[in-house]
Amino acid sequence: SMVKRVNKAFMDESSIELRDFLRKDIYTQVAKAFLDPNLAWSRVGPSNKRSYLQLNIDQKSTTGAITIQKSSPPDPSAEKDDVGAEKDDDFGAEKAISSSSNQKKKGKNKKESKQQDTGDSIKALEDLLTFLKSDKFAEVVSQLTGLTITSCALEVRQFDKGHYTLAHDEDPYMKEEGLDVVLCVFAHGVSWKNEYGGTVHYVDGDEELLTVDPHPNTLSLVYRAEGGTSRFVKYVNSASPCPRFDVSCTFEVADDDDDDNEEEDN
Repeated sequence: SMVKRVNKAFMDESSIELRDFLRKDIYTQVAKAFLDPNLAWSRVGPSNKRSYLQLNIDQKSTTGAITIQKSSPPDPSAEKDDVGAEKDDDFGAEKAISSSSNQKKKGKNKKESKQQDTGDSIKALEDLLTFLKSDKFAEVVSQLTGLTITSCALEVRQFDKGHYTLAHDEDPYMKEEGLDVVLCVFAHGVSWKNEYGGTVHYVDGDEELLTVDPHPNTLSLVYRAEGGTSRFVKYVNSASPCPRFDVSCTFEVADDDDDDNEEEDN
């Protein structure tokens, strides 16, 4: 079965990439959501360790549903109206008002259609994030990797020109074994070249263990053995034509050896 093949490949290499992870129509909607100018992003620092943008999200403790925060939309009352036509007292005034009204109706219908389209895309992204943070997805990951998952930290990241992360000793996730599961998204429809930067590197001291290149709609799974392994995202340089996005899930992994020892003690 597909699960067994993935599991074997992962066990052999401690990492695997799953291309075309999402159905094409869902991926298209998710990618479109990242183009919404009203998404609320926060810069993550400090600059001596990292610099990138993180999407502001909320999760309901009761249902586990994730919602995306929006920045304040523009004030509709600030939009310019064709006031001059309405004030005109000559014969053409009524015609001008009628024409302006028709244009506004067309513009309003187009705007409502675009808002509906954006709303569908945001809903698709929220549903995806909710699934990736769910116990159900943790079970899927556990089946694919053979690892016992205990918890998940999820963040949605944007890497644009000048963004990066550095390998450092204070990264809490690097002190224990764990599993990095990252879904890469390209919202602008361009092919990403490695010379732009934005590649993910795993190192042990001066030794480079693995490089993960960004590919659209690709889920990468990388197992970090306990201690010694650090990771960083290479600096995105000025040649990059657009940002790249990803959903990063960091799973804590139970030590099965400890569990076996406890059973033996009992």
